[in-house]
Order: sequence, then C-alpha cells, then structure tokens
Amino acid sequence: MHDLEELRSKILNKIKSKFDIKQLDINFKEEFYYPKSIHLLKFNIEQYEIKNLGNLAILKGKGLGIMKMLTVVFTPSITKDIPLVIIDFIKMANKRTVFIEFYTNHIIQKDSINGLENRLEKLNIKYEYIENYVESINWYTTLRNKYSTLKKSTKKYDKILYEMVLENLEEYLS
Repeated sequence: MHDLEELRSKILNKIKSKFDIKQLDINFKEEFYYPKSIHLLKFNIEQYEIKNLGNLAILKGKGLGIMKMLTVVFTPSITKDIPLVIIDFIKMANKRTVFIEFYTNHIIQKDSINGLENRLEKLNIKYEYIENYVESINWYTTLRNKYSTLKKSTKKYDKILYEMVLENLEEYLS
C-alpha cells in the first residue's frame, strides 16, 4: 500500500541520509482546520532545519473523507545557489495530482544548476508517459523552472508517482 505517510517518511529518510536534520518547534498551532467553523480540511505542519541546506516544511492534509495531501517545501539558505522546491502530492478518491516545482529566479550563479537541470530533464523524459497536468497561467507559473513536473494520474500509478517524487528529490539533494 502506498500512503502519503510512507512517502513523507521516505522523504525524511532520504534527507537524513545526506544531511543533519533537526525538527523545530513552531510558534503556531501544529494542527489547524479549514474553514475554522466547519472543519472540512484538517492540516498538520512540521518544520525542520537542514544543516548546510536550509529549511524544510511539511504540510499534511485530509478532508471530505476522500482527500489527502502532502506538501513538502525546501527553502534554501540565502547562502545557497539552489532552487526552492515545492512538492505536492494530492489524492482525491482514485485521482492523483503531483507537482514537483523548482523555482530558480533567486539563484545568482545560474551555471551552478546546469547539472541539476540536465538530470531533471532526463527524469521528465523518463516519466513523459504519465499525463501532464495542464494548469492555467498564473503569476507564479512563469516563475517556475521549465523542468518542474506537473502530472495527473490514477491510483494504479501510485508506486510510479512515489518513485518519481523520490527520484526528483534525489537529484535535488545530489
């Protein structure tokens, strides 16, 4: 069975295998509901400091009895010329939506990410058989690196989608 808690654990373990990581106490509720009055969606938040990389935030959500989501955000230290990364994995009944977004506008030495971009391009080719998620243009879509991956699929591809997320993460952390 492929659940989002398993994916969360694999992501944390992959990071721990390469970096020192420390969970931080957050100054606000670690659990909250949206909307407050009806409690349709429940969210849990975790925050970590990754030594020599930056900050990691994990948001887990569930609601309506059929929706689960995992959002992972890597915010690099100001001294690092590496992308900001946002990973979203959403399960809604049998449907799956996966975003692996790389933002590179803040990077001063653009040549420093050429190797990463080459590796991400290969991963995009590897997974091109999975249908792309077509998104309307918004203010942030033009800021997203062209090697970001946006996919939509079904439950039968869970294992492949998990592997895709973990492979992209491996390339980012290399």
